[in-house]
Amino acid sequence: EIEKAFKALAEMEDVGLGGTDQHAYSTLIDACGRLGQIDRACEVAGLVKKRFGGDLSLETTNALLYALGMAGQVEEAFSLYNGLKKRSLTPSTITLSAITSMCLKHRVLDRRVEEVCCSIPSYWFRTHRRL
Repeated sequence: EIEKAFKALAEMEDVGLGGTDQHAYSTLIDACGRLGQIDRACEVAGLVKKRFGGDLSLETTNALLYALGMAGQVEEAFSLYNGLKKRSLTPSTITLSAITSMCLKHRVLDRRVEEVCCSIPSYWFRTHRRL
């Protein structure tokens, strides 16, 4: 099935329907990550950078962050997360969920986890709590 998705994306690009945003690419990165095809997820991220001028959107970053984290590429995931801060992008609930899921799955319990948790603004907890 993933091969069909890659083929469809290539066909869309061939006829100029690659889109003006990164949503289709993010979906493909997410699918690759869920299937454990991290090399292909990174390949798609490279295509996005080339097509859209170098930076990944928050949505695409989140998809790649989740894929890296689930594949156990902890250092790469934290590097990607730190890149958000350098680009002044505010992590979303999806970003924080991807980081915490990775940390739990791979038992990452070091200062970086504390830094992520401490970087969450206090208003975030009031606006994102579950009722």
